Amino acid sequence: MSFFEVKTILAVFFVAAGLAAVASMMTVMGRSERRMSVPALKTIHRVAGYTFAALLLVLAAMGLSHLSSAGDSLSVRGVLHWSIASMLVFVLALKIVVVRWFKQFLKFAPVMGMIVIILALVVATLSAVFFVMAWSSYRRYRDTCLTC
Repeated sequence: MSFFEVKTILAVFFVAAGLAAVASMMTVMGRSERRMSVPALKTIHRVAGYTFAALLLVLAAMGLSHLSSAGDSLSVRGVLHWSIASMLVFVLALKIVVVRWFKQFLKFAPVMGMIVIILALVVATLSAVFFVMAWSSYRRYRDTCLTC
């Protein structure tokens, strides 16, 4: 399995964990009728959030490894991916710091959570669209060459 395949599989779980964290907290904060209790939803948010953060660290380490090997030859997509991913890391770190140690700013946590999931979805979509297009292009090339 290639580096990019492993990173893609981890990214799927990363996005799923982020969406689970957002869905659970949005249910707590925005719905009057819930199928689950508030403590259960907060537990889901916490577990999904820790999973999201752990996967982000692993993906960031893999990304930094790729970035260091790319040198000056990083594509525009790579620069965008790296820049948005860096913002994601900083906003998530800020949210964790606020929730843990600066409770007086807790009212900003939902907004920071929304920013985190939006950045995560943009980073994942940026790469997913590229890989889908590259894969379909590869398949067309492969099918054309097999019939030659």
